[in-house]
Amino acid sequence: MKTFKGKSLSQNYYDLLEVGMGADEEEIRRAYDRIKQIYSESSLATYGLYTPNELREFRERVEQAFRVLIDAENRREYDKTLMSEPVKKAKRLQIAVAAKEDGAETRGETASQTERANAGSAGEGMRPAAVQKDAPGKTTAPKAVKREQIRQSVPEDAKFTGPYLAQLREQAGIDLHEISAQTKMSINNLRMIEAEAWGTLPALVYLRSFIIQYARYLGLDEKRVLADLLVRYREARGPDAD
Repeated sequence: MKTFKGKSLSQNYYDLLEVGMGADEEEIRRAYDRIKQIYSESSLATYGLYTPNELREFRERVEQAFRVLIDAENRREYDKTLMSEPVKKAKRLQIAVAAKEDGAETRGETASQTERANAGSAGEGMRPAAVQKDAPGKTTAPKAVKREQIRQSVPEDAKFTGPYLAQLREQAGIDLHEISAQTKMSINNLRMIEAEAWGTLPALVYLRSFIIQYARYLGLDEKRVLADLLVRYREARGPDAD
């Protein structure tokens, strides 16, 4: 699945424009104008981050989303397709759960048979077979795995930049929506940090907090990330940096 700086090209139209399903026409128009501005050919926020073909492909997808959602009839038909997805997912989940339960029952029967066999052998002077247990801590949470993957891929002398953070995040399979949901930062601010579009971000006192939260979520040394990005911030902003 192709990812476009936090946006998968297979996302539904509402996610693509960053609006809820209950958004009215005015909200959709504002969101559309904002996305168009961010990803326009003359936008500094995306300069050097994408190829012309990638930008064209993404803008075409945004145009398609807008045309569907701004038209009441088309939107109703589109919403019907979205409403059917949870039903399909629920059925798939039921099948998966049933298969898991069947497997558990089968394993339980096999274990009982093994225990009976071991008990019989023990009665004949033989020791029951040892039951192997997983080592403590063997199961690692997915988020921890991703963070460890990021840490191991960063050289000791690495210099952090917005695009480099985006690269690390994408390589670990972390979506901007995931970070936004956990940190409560807007997706747009996260995207602007990665693009180093400093002029579009809030005041420095807030930006510091954003960078720290972002780095912390990726499992990076937040002090290093903050220091490197503030250098780039001041170089770009000049005398007005602070």
